[in-house]
Amino acid sequence: FISAYAYLTSDICNPGDKLWANEHIGNLSLDDFILKLEREQSLTGKAHLRPLHHWLFHPDGTFGLDVALCQESWNESLDVLGEYLGSDRIPKELYSSHSLQNAHNSCAELRPETRQAIERVYAMDYCIFGFASQPKKECQQMKETPKVFTE
Repeated sequence: FISAYAYLTSDICNPGDKLWANEHIGNLSLDDFILKLEREQSLTGKAHLRPLHHWLFHPDGTFGLDVALCQESWNESLDVLGEYLGSDRIPKELYSSHSLQNAHNSCAELRPETRQAIERVYAMDYCIFGFASQPKKECQQMKETPKVFTE
């Protein structure tokens, strides 16, 4: 959520997202926007704000994730994908080619009320992915397999 908010309110936001952000975020602070998101849950339909668990399942409800890549550990994620698909199927040019347009922001400095609101809006993600209330220094998704989500 924090990085999505930063992107949607930045100058690098694509024109369609910028229109959406102007209409729905405007000049709201991150603290105020999460409260709006909590009141207007339909806003989480925006791809950047959509809960992560939405991306795990096919429309028929079956589990649909084989490997999760982590932007913060891109090359290592490609190695994991290569183990799954076969390393010869991962183009070498993908390694070190993925650069973030803006830094992923941290939740370390959030007000407690803001952190709690984020946890309420994204409660299912916190549960499924085992997100902690306090930030960790590693990418948990790189360690997970589809079996974890279906047990």
